[in-house]
Amino acid sequence: MVTTTSGRVPNYFLVVCGENVPLSPEGGVWGGHRAKGYISGSGVSTGDVLLLYQNLGFGGIGVVTRTELGGEKEFMQYQYFPLCHLVGWDSQDDLKKMIPELKTPLNFKGNWIQPIRSTSFRAAIAGRQIDWP
Repeated sequence: MVTTTSGRVPNYFLVVCGENVPLSPEGGVWGGHRAKGYISGSGVSTGDVLLLYQNLGFGGIGVVTRTELGGEKEFMQYQYFPLCHLVGWDSQDDLKKMIPELKTPLNFKGNWIQPIRSTSFRAAIAGRQIDWP
């Protein structure tokens, strides 16, 4: 079982990164563009794992290293680990099989976050190698 440095089991999230959120091996910042409560309302905290969606596929994962919550503009920082190959799908039905709890179709540009199960996270990156820095 995977645990964080605090000993708790991490939560998993699907994070949609719009064009204004660069994905970089140096890490990233997500948020700041939403009103107070957007990130804290999702339940994300340090040590949680992110499945990062951008440009029509899952391009990598992130591990949350810091959150800034409670202000007018909340954000989280994460260490980015790119996947060696983009994870795509043939149809929204295929995606729904991979992540059954998905509430919103991934066919638009924007920024949002949704909790997912660890089994969905593993299904989405199954067989993919991570490009470790």
